[in-house]
Amino acid sequence: MPTAGVLAQSPEYCGVSQTGVACSHAAHSLRGSLSRLQLDYVDSVFANRTDINAPLEEIVRAMTFVIEQGMAMYRGTSRWNVVKIMEAYSIARQFNLIPPVCEQAEYHYFQRDKVELHLPELYHKIGVGAMTWSPLACGLLSGKYNEGVPESSRAAMKGYTWLKERLCSDERKKQLSKIKELHLLANRLNCMAAQLAIGNLDYCSIAPLLLLPLSAPHPGHVDCSSG
Repeated sequence: MPTAGVLAQSPEYCGVSQTGVACSHAAHSLRGSLSRLQLDYVDSVFANRTDINAPLEEIVRAMTFVIEQGMAMYRGTSRWNVVKIMEAYSIARQFNLIPPVCEQAEYHYFQRDKVELHLPELYHKIGVGAMTWSPLACGLLSGKYNEGVPESSRAAMKGYTWLKERLCSDERKKQLSKIKELHLLANRLNCMAAQLAIGNLDYCSIAPLLLLPLSAPHPGHVDCSSG
């Protein structure tokens, strides 16, 4: 399912998706994505984070515009909180615009609350689904970062300072013991820790669509270096 994301407004993100979510900016960003993907349209377009410089109604209208222009079939949100998603849905219904159909949320062993506790109300009330990402916590659960940050890893790449800072945080040090327990359990089950981590989410009914790394076409064949 081809997807595209637009309008990450935080300073750690760069490129066309940093231009905001005004209608012209969203259309320009998506056209750029379509050109790079060599596609006429994508199945879903995601508004990545909310834009503090744009009213929520403008975001909803922008996403409706790109769908009506034939550049996408559906729209979703990415890393939005439940309140903002509900507000966007209400605005869409009020002005006969297109509401979001799913939320793209980080979901893994250490990040469960949003998908399991906060989003279920939306699933049942307005039919918003979930597309989860980072099942290996950016590679943390694979054990790749147990001994620090390898030079060839994603955390060492330019533009991933946020990931390196996360890996060096006090919270990560507390998680290390749990990761070791996960690896011990995986050894007893005769599988990789990455398989165990992904399998736990893959068969969870509240996360119907799981984004796997490109190198992992099936939970049974997981590249432990992927995130």
